[in-house]
Amino acid sequence: MTPRGLVPRRLRAPLGGAARRGFAALAGPLQPAVPPGSVVAICHCHYPDLVPELAGRLLSLPRGAALHVTSSDPAVFVAWAPYRRRSRAPVFFHKTENRGRDLLPFVTVARSLDLGPDAAVLKIHGKRSAYSAAGEWWRRDTLRGLLPGPFAAGRALKRFAADPRLALLGAPGSFVGHPVYWGRNRDAVRALMREVAGVDARDEDLAFIAGTMFWIRGGYLTALLPHLDPARFEPEPIGQDGTHAHAVERVIGMAALAGGWRVGETDGPAPLTAAAVRHRTVGYL
Repeated sequence: MTPRGLVPRRLRAPLGGAARRGFAALAGPLQPAVPPGSVVAICHCHYPDLVPELAGRLLSLPRGAALHVTSSDPAVFVAWAPYRRRSRAPVFFHKTENRGRDLLPFVTVARSLDLGPDAAVLKIHGKRSAYSAAGEWWRRDTLRGLLPGPFAAGRALKRFAADPRLALLGAPGSFVGHPVYWGRNRDAVRALMREVAGVDARDEDLAFIAGTMFWIRGGYLTALLPHLDPARFEPEPIGQDGTHAHAVERVIGMAALAGGWRVGETDGPAPLTAAAVRHRTVGYL
């Protein structure tokens, strides 16, 4: 039996979390600082009770990074205050309207920033995915894949520096292209692809980072932002499919590939193509 097998199942997650926090507390101050403006995190938090989980991950950001927290609920900022004092990266709060899920707040803040072309921008949020029994696991696994520890931001920055055409880095297994994920979004995605990339998207071009949490290159994001009109995002509540936010979610990855950019995942150096992920699905849905 492995040492892990000796630990009761109900204690594994708490003990594992405690071990990660202990490692981050010890190793975090030892990580090298990054150049100012080279690492930017934008985190949308709709639920105050998810602040400890999100902040616990984001406390691993190095000196020189910046963290922007968006929410429509002032209680989120109150809950975040203790972590703000502990963060090595400065934390900025942005009150946003409850519209467009996590995408409109991301677009709004990103437009206000002076992003360098090689900056590594982290987009995360407190997704609940209540329509799936495994929604909580999906969020946690995605966060863990994007920010596994105190050196994750530096590794993402190096990946972008090593490949000037790398546009996006998703968590392991998050870049998908199974035809089932067209859902009710095919017409909207095709129209938006004509606007953003100037191409007529085919069925086999579907490929995107599910969950809309990723590292994105500053240069690609800056080129994308003028095509994302805030007025087109519908007011909440919205459904789980068929809205402008769902079209944008798919176009972020598809437009990158159509424009000659590359898309990868944090656990492997090889870029991924639409053909490579055509039969991939997300196990949490």
